[in-house]
Amino acid sequence: MNDWFIVALGMGTVFVSLIGLAYVLELFKLVFVGRKKPDHVPSVAPANVIMPAAQPSASDDGELLAVIAAAVSAASGMSPGGFRVASVSPVAGAAAGVNVPAWGFAERIARAVAAGRRHA
Repeated sequence: MNDWFIVALGMGTVFVSLIGLAYVLELFKLVFVGRKKPDHVPSVAPANVIMPAAQPSASDDGELLAVIAAAVSAASGMSPGGFRVASVSPVAGAAAGVNVPAWGFAERIARAVAAGRRHA
C-alpha cells in the first residue's frame, strides 16, 4: 500500500471518531440532563446603581498582617510569635525591572541570602 494512503486513512479515522464522540456527548446531554425549558420569566432591567469604592479599614490591615504572619510562619517553620512583621509594602513590579511572578522573585531573594548577599 502507498504510505500516503495509510496516513490519510489514519487521519480520517481519527476525525470520524472525534465527530462520533461529539455526537455521543450530545446524546448524553439529552439523556441525562433533559430538555427542560423554564416557564417565561419576566426580565427586570437592572437599576443603574453606582457602588462606592471599598475603602481599606484598620481591620483589613490587621487581617493582612495576620495572613502575612501565617504565611511566613508556614514557609519558614517558625512559630508565629518568633518574629515580628515590621512593615508591609507592595512589591515593585515591572516598573522596578522585576518582571517575574512573586515566587520567582522570592527564589531570587532566597538565593541571594544563601549566597550571603543582602537584598536591597
